[in-house]
Amino acid sequence: MNDYLSKPADPEALFAKLKKWLSLQSAPQAICPAVAPEFPSIKEVDTVDGLLRCSGNEKLYASLLLNLSHGQEEATRNLQSALQQGNADRFQFLCHSLKGEAGNLGLSQLSAHAARLEKWAHEKNLASCQGGMPALEESFRSVAKRVLQVLKPTPVLAQPATPSEALESLEILQTHLAKSDGDSLVALQPVLQRSVLWAKPGQLELLQQLVERFDFESALQVTRELSQQCAESQPAANGS
Repeated sequence: MNDYLSKPADPEALFAKLKKWLSLQSAPQAICPAVAPEFPSIKEVDTVDGLLRCSGNEKLYASLLLNLSHGQEEATRNLQSALQQGNADRFQFLCHSLKGEAGNLGLSQLSAHAARLEKWAHEKNLASCQGGMPALEESFRSVAKRVLQVLKPTPVLAQPATPSEALESLEILQTHLAKSDGDSLVALQPVLQRSVLWAKPGQLELLQQLVERFDFESALQVTRELSQQCAESQPAANGS
C-alpha cells in the first residue's frame, strides 16, 4: 500500500492522491461537479461538503439526510441498548457506522461525537461512553430536527417491507457490487432497512462492514444469501 485516505473520504483529497501517484494534471471535472446553490441551507450541516460527496445529486443527498434524521431515535436506542448490555464491540460498530454516515453527509459535529465514543468503546471504556452519550444524543436530536424542518419530508406510512421489496433493494445492491461500484454504499441503506425481518443475527452488520471496507466480492455473497432467505419467505404462487 502506497497511501491511504481516512473516512469519510474527501473527493478533493482523493484526486490529490490520484494526481500524486498517477501524475494527473487535473481532476476529472465530471466526477466532482459544482454544487447546486439552490439547495437549502441547514444549520449544523455542511451541505456544500455533503452534496460534493453525493456528486451534486440533490435528490440523493436530501434522501440520505432524511433517512438519517428519521432514524435518529432508533439509532440512539440501539446505542443505549448496547451500553446497557455491556457490549463494547456492538457499541463500537454502531458508533463507527454513525461516524461515517454523518461525516459523509456534512454533519461534522455529530460525526466527531460518534468518533469519540467509538475510540472509548475500542478501549473498552464503557464508563466514558456512558458519560459521552448525552452530548451525542443532543447533537443528533438537534440536527435531525433541523433537517426535518427544512426539507419537509413527505409523510410515509410506517409499514414493514415485503419480501419482494427487500429483494428489489438487494438486486440493486448486487448490481453495484458486481461492478465494484462506490455507489454500493448508497444502495446499501435500503437493504439494511428492508431486509431486517429476514436477516440472520449479525448478517446485516457483516454486510455493512464488508461494503464499507469495499470487499465487494464477499458482500455480494452475503446479499445472495439474504436474497435466498427473502425469496423463501414469500408465499408460494397459486397453482405451484
